[in-house]
Amino acid sequence: MSKTAAIPMDKEIQSFQFIFTGQQYL
Repeated sequence: MSKTAAIPMDKEIQSFQFIFTGQQYL
């Protein structure tokens, strides 16, 4: 995902990416 495309939802995207990547690594 491009950061420029997720500026308004930066926090939500970061949280989603953190959870998503966390589940993937798990």
